[in-house]
Amino acid sequence: MELVPLKDDLIASLGASFQRRLLHPGASTDNILRQYVAAVKVLQVLDPSGICHERVGAPVRAYLRYSELQIKDRSYRSVY
Repeated sequence: MELVPLKDDLIASLGASFQRRLLHPGASTDNILRQYVAAVKVLQVLDPSGICHERVGAPVRAYLRYSELQIKDRSYRSVY
């Protein structure tokens, strides 16, 4: 059985779901982290190699980094 196309479909589906449900300004950081941790746990079982986790998690990590930078920038501007 060919699993590569199934992994690609899983990655695309999870990525789209994260974008639609979590990676927007209205989602709380707490909710994003909870959903991300739950997805990581499932992906470790489905794909022990970690490839799916890396590909699905990259946009989430980038979003959280960007959000953190925005918060720091706003804090800096309010002081000066």
